[in-house]
Amino acid sequence: MNKNRIIACLLLFTFTMPAFAFEVDEFKSGMDHEKIKELLKSWNFDKVQEFSKDTLIAYDLGSKGTNRQIIFNFCNDKLVGIEQEIKPSLKNFITIASNFNAKYGQPSKVEADNNVISTGEKNTLALFWRKGLDTVGIRLLLLSSNDQILLSHQVPNICWPAPR
Repeated sequence: MNKNRIIACLLLFTFTMPAFAFEVDEFKSGMDHEKIKELLKSWNFDKVQEFSKDTLIAYDLGSKGTNRQIIFNFCNDKLVGIEQEIKPSLKNFITIASNFNAKYGQPSKVEADNNVISTGEKNTLALFWRKGLDTVGIRLLLLSSNDQILLSHQVPNICWPAPR
């Protein structure tokens, strides 16, 4: 009798858990590679490049000055992460971080890093928040040649721990 109650409770809990899902513009977690490539055709990026079997990058050339870049991360051919570049400025970083703080509370993870790479120094500040089991974040990269701000959305998966 108790065993049946436990199983019933587990099933109820499983079906009432929030789904692991994000939606950024028309891109939804769980989509496969081909669907993402199909949707990207209407975005008119200068380049859509397979960086690896798990990473697809869509971007405009630097000469345009649009700062349009989206990085799609896949696990077993399903979309599990997306990073979207926005115009790099300290004001944009503070505004987005403040908005995420108001919406999700204090960050669940903070990363601050300083490295020397082949082109010079690289400084990183990243803040991540939990949205259910999903992760949303913002990453500021200060490089000697240019700066970047990336907004990220990630779902739990078996290929890598989120956030990364």
